[in-house]
Amino acid sequence: MEEDELIKACIRNDRVAYNHLFNKYAPKMLMICTRYMSDENEAKDVLQNGFIKVFKSIKKFKFEGSFEGWLKRIMINEALSALRKKKKLITRNSTIYENIDIAEDSVDKTIDYDFTQEELLQTLKALPETFRVVFNLYCFEKYSHNEIAAALSIKESTSRSRLRRARNILKKELLILAEKSKSDERV
Repeated sequence: MEEDELIKACIRNDRVAYNHLFNKYAPKMLMICTRYMSDENEAKDVLQNGFIKVFKSIKKFKFEGSFEGWLKRIMINEALSALRKKKKLITRNSTIYENIDIAEDSVDKTIDYDFTQEELLQTLKALPETFRVVFNLYCFEKYSHNEIAAALSIKESTSRSRLRRARNILKKELLILAEKSKSDERV
């Protein structure tokens, strides 16, 4: 079934079409939810709630632009909403990084290691939520700092600062992982 036909069937409340639509897009949307949530079960909850919103509002889709982009926007908004509900965007565990200046010389080293997708995802998930959310919105979703500031109710300068710190933390953690893997290979 073509995408437009599938969407139109969902608009007609066709339960089989709902199932096909979910099965078609759920894996990709779960990856998006997983980038925002620190726990896999939370990501699955966001995915489920996001699809509920999709099915309730599918009549509003105007067949202009990408359906997948429309879905993605709903999932991102649902993830941000879930994070706001947890009140973890202003979290205590990120404060350990707020006042730390990571030594630039340790971060600027070239990393000569091929990371697996799982290693990269786990490193990203280990970021404190305040940094992970800004990093995801800027790097993956291509939001501007102005858009991030509006979405998270923070200052633009805070968005820039969190992105810089997220990048530094990621670089440091990936460097540690690469060095650990190289030393494991030698043993």
